[in-house]
Amino acid sequence: MMARKKPVPVVEVKPARKAYPARAERIAMAEKQIARLEKLNASRRDLIARSEEKLNQRKAALARTEAELQKELDKKERLIQLETDPQGKARRREERAQINELAAAIKASGKSIGEILEALKAQ
Repeated sequence: MMARKKPVPVVEVKPARKAYPARAERIAMAEKQIARLEKLNASRRDLIARSEEKLNQRKAALARTEAELQKELDKKERLIQLETDPQGKARRREERAQINELAAAIKASGKSIGEILEALKAQ
């Protein structure tokens, strides 16, 4: 009979530990990391500045279009009011005629508008 061999225990070999870097190497690594982060921060500051510039342009454009929108809404409201108020048009014609008469009377009197206003305020 053959003698049985004892199983050989398996020993795990751990890799050798990496040596801790010397102080000069750590300083060099820190300088490299600082340079990388400074470059990254500068890039991000530039991106933020460009984004803010675009944002301000878009805000200005929005303000312009909102003003145009309000102008058009007011125009629509006036047109609807004219359509629903048939006597409004005639009333405005009368008011314009009176304003034209007043302007003609002012010219005929030879007085300035300021003088006429002062006279009216004095009454």
